[in-house]
Amino acid sequence: MISCQYATLLDAGYAMPDFGLRIYHYFNMNDISSRWLVRLKEDFRFPPPLYRWRMRSRIYRWYSQLQALENKANREEVAANLDEYLTELDGIEKSVYSISVPPAYTEELYHLRSHIEMLRNNLLRAGGKHMVFPDTRPTLSGDPE
Repeated sequence: MISCQYATLLDAGYAMPDFGLRIYHYFNMNDISSRWLVRLKEDFRFPPPLYRWRMRSRIYRWYSQLQALENKANREEVAANLDEYLTELDGIEKSVYSISVPPAYTEELYHLRSHIEMLRNNLLRAGGKHMVFPDTRPTLSGDPE
């Protein structure tokens, strides 16, 4: 059976390539396509770790700011600068509440939020004030619930 391309060439008056040439082109194209398949397979192994890193980096980048704030509070007098520390922590918390991650990464996001709350309570305790628990704090927008 002759393919449509060869039939068109024969109708146009071109000679049909010999059997060896047709076989050579088939195996050559088969080799090229198998190389592409291997290459695609290797490329598809890379995105899942890259995606995981991107999602976690959205969360973990805030830990450096929390750690810097905690280190600054440990070096200085907390009671004198408590309002400044709490304002900075509120800014971090507002930014963290606007992070959007897929459901698979919400546990890590909730861990970050609990660490923010833990740092707030540590600052309040070191500053000599009472602890504020999450259910009694006002909402981030300032509107009562």
